[in-house]
Amino acid sequence: MSSSNRLANHNGSVVTHLLCRQHIKYTPHLAVASSAGPDSTCLLFLLRRMIDLKRKSSHGSGVDLPDTIASFHVDHNLQADAKKMARAASTSATRFKAASHVELRVRWGEAPFPVRPGDGEAVESLARNARYQLMFDAMVRRDMYVLATGHHADDQVETVLMRLGAGSSMLGLGGMRPLRRFGMALGKAENDFGWFGHEGLNRWIARPLLEVSKVRARVITE
Repeated sequence: MSSSNRLANHNGSVVTHLLCRQHIKYTPHLAVASSAGPDSTCLLFLLRRMIDLKRKSSHGSGVDLPDTIASFHVDHNLQADAKKMARAASTSATRFKAASHVELRVRWGEAPFPVRPGDGEAVESLARNARYQLMFDAMVRRDMYVLATGHHADDQVETVLMRLGAGSSMLGLGGMRPLRRFGMALGKAENDFGWFGHEGLNRWIARPLLEVSKVRARVITE
C-alpha cells in the first residue's frame, strides 16, 4: 500500500470525528471550507483519497464515508489578492474531484452583514462570523449537514493561548471541539448577523485534523 493510502487509512481523527453517525445526521454529501491554503488542501486530499478507497474496496472499510464533497470558498471582500485565492481554491476543487465548488462573497453593508470593518476594528472576528454565515446558508440551501474545516493542532494551541490571555473560563480553555453544532447564534440577537436559528442545531462543524500538527498536515500532501 502506498504511503498516501496508509496515511488516509490510519488517520483516526478524520474517520472518527467526521462521520460519527451516533452524533451526526448522516448524508452522503460533505461540505469542506476551502481557503486554498495548505491546511484545507490537505483536508481535500485526504477526503478524496478516502472516498476513492471506499469505492475501490469490495467489502468497505467498516466506516461510513461521504460519497461526494463540495468545496466552499469565501471571498471576504477585504484582501487585494482575493481573486488569486479564489482561482487557487477552484483549482484545488478540480484537482481533488469535488462534486461542486461554490464561491461565496461577503457583501458588507447588505443585510444581514454589517458595514465593512475599518482599521482598528475586530476585522478577523467579523470576517470569521461572516464566513460561517455564508457557508451555513449555503449548506441549508443544498440540504447539507456537516462542514469540515482544516483546523489543526497548531491552531488549537494558538486558540487556547489567545483565550488564556483574554481571561477565558475553563470551558473556553478547552479549546476548539473536534465536532460541534453550529448552534442557534454566534452570540447575536434573533434574526441578526450570525443568527442560525433552529437549523443551527441540526448542522455540524467538524475539525478532523485537530489532532494533526501543521507540519504533518503538509507532509501528507507531498
